[in-house]
Amino acid sequence: MIKGTERVFKSQRLTIYHQNIPKRRVREHAHEEAHLFISLEGALELDVSGGQYSIGAGEMAFVGSAVEHSFAALGEGGERLILKLEGLKHRSRIALLPLNPLLRDLCVCLFVHAEEAYTETLVKLIFEIIETDLGREAKAQNKLFLTQQTLHGIRDADLRKVISILEANLDLSLAEVAERSGMSLRSMGRLAKAEAGLTPHELHTFYRIKKAIAMMHAGEEGLLAIAFECGYNSLSPFIENFKRWTGAKPSTFKTFL
Repeated sequence: MIKGTERVFKSQRLTIYHQNIPKRRVREHAHEEAHLFISLEGALELDVSGGQYSIGAGEMAFVGSAVEHSFAALGEGGERLILKLEGLKHRSRIALLPLNPLLRDLCVCLFVHAEEAYTETLVKLIFEIIETDLGREAKAQNKLFLTQQTLHGIRDADLRKVISILEANLDLSLAEVAERSGMSLRSMGRLAKAEAGLTPHELHTFYRIKKAIAMMHAGEEGLLAIAFECGYNSLSPFIENFKRWTGAKPSTFKTFL
């Protein structure tokens, strides 16, 4: 899609905005309808009721009806789908979700087949998929997205420093991260547990798996190479951690990108 453009699909219950507008900012507002944001390229930063959440390519965010929110497109990538969902009720004010590839493809398909008789059938299917994904999220949201939601709410300056060092230096040991943060390993552990409910090891693993997903979306080939780049010395612990944090094996995950 050409940068700087937008197209709109509209039906009785669903409006889809397909945009490729980098660095766009939308001020705080609310709609009677719930919204679903799907980032296709680049990252989106959402501010919902004072909490900040970011979603990158391969992630989605649901914002409930009548919830105040604003968003900003970060970086040079700005392609996204924004779904306005009339009549969809869900208790979540904000829910972060992994990308549903079928949902993404159906949305794009509606722009191509907007005049076909089966359009409303596709719209109904889109609603069913979203409701299913939200129901699954409410019961057992995968650990990766729950942790992301937690970390975006962190305001403690010392822990923010630890997080920034971890995110930028996955090859460092936790002892080295603590030293660069100006604290002992024990103090770092107590701080992470108190502020985020996570151990330093869990924080480390979170950023490793997040980097692995980004590499997969970038088209990197070879799970072994990805595992090494994310700080693993062998494939087995990488696969085990990936499944624990995302709910899927990395080989299965790659097939849906």
